[in-house]
Amino acid sequence: MDYLREHFGATGAAWIEGGGILLLAILAGAVVGTLVHRLLAAGARRSAATWDDALIPELRWPLKVVPAVVAGWLALPVLPLLPHAAHLVSAGLNVVTTLVVIWLAWRFIDVARATLATRPWAAERPATLSLVSMGARLSKLLVVIFAAITALAALGVPVASLVAGLGIGGLAVALAAQKTLANLFGAISIGVDRPFREGDYVKVGDIEGTVEAIGLRSTRIRTLARTVVAIPNGDLADTRTESFALRDRFQFMTTIGVEYGTREATLRGIVEALRAMLQGHPQVWPERVRIHFAGFAASSLDLRIQAWFLVADFDEFLAMRQDVLFKIMEIVEGAGADFAFPTQTIHLAGASAATAASTSATAG
Repeated sequence: MDYLREHFGATGAAWIEGGGILLLAILAGAVVGTLVHRLLAAGARRSAATWDDALIPELRWPLKVVPAVVAGWLALPVLPLLPHAAHLVSAGLNVVTTLVVIWLAWRFIDVARATLATRPWAAERPATLSLVSMGARLSKLLVVIFAAITALAALGVPVASLVAGLGIGGLAVALAAQKTLANLFGAISIGVDRPFREGDYVKVGDIEGTVEAIGLRSTRIRTLARTVVAIPNGDLADTRTESFALRDRFQFMTTIGVEYGTREATLRGIVEALRAMLQGHPQVWPERVRIHFAGFAASSLDLRIQAWFLVADFDEFLAMRQDVLFKIMEIVEGAGADFAFPTQTIHLAGASAATAASTSATAG
């Protein structure tokens, strides 16, 4: 008892009284926390939102502890303590308060991450979903760091030098991890801007293939040779990227050569038949059909054909192009014309003169 009176300024009876007051205050705080949790749960059941249904059960125990800690702070002035003893108890309550804040913040972060992961846009963006998980982990780490600094300051530890050291260390780490940070921000840029998605057929520089995975460090592309190319996201964000999956139509362009000797009326008939065929096709943009007699080539009369196919899938475009090419062959052959192929005519002027002279001598 003499030790308590010497160091804490109170007799045993006074301590029992103060301890009883503190215990009653904590119990009252726990009861208040329980009532608050029940009220919030009832409000969440009536709410149309879904995030609160996930959050309120996670806050069941923190909501009981927070009022108890507040009650401890309220009971502190009536405890029979000397100033230095009150300071120690206050420091302990500061540590407990810091732990409760970390507890609450972690519960909020977990619920936010789970809620965002169930959103439709997250399901359509696997890269963004991975960024959400990483953001949750980074948020927890920042909460712990700031809470630890606050608790140390409350205990009287000088934190100015600690913060300065962390700043210098963070700068050194940032300089050493420039490439890693560039790839991370590149992944964030891809997740936000969405130039392509997993499964899209893309062309990045001179690399062409299907996007297999978009990671935090790199993006993997399966090429036509069935090899996998990993491109760092930092480089990918600064590279010209062409996505074939995002276009809403495909251009069809070809030049056919009809052999010389085809009559002008026949050639006109072929042009009109081709135009009618394309404009009547249900998956061709009729306003953008272009068919013209383009010129006299070395061995053919060239017809240039241009149209837009109203399809978005590449395989569907290939099948449609094949069908149109077969119909072009049918029209040309049905008009009685033939496709030209490279030919060359040689006139032997000297041989003709010699033959004529021989014929004249024989007649004489």
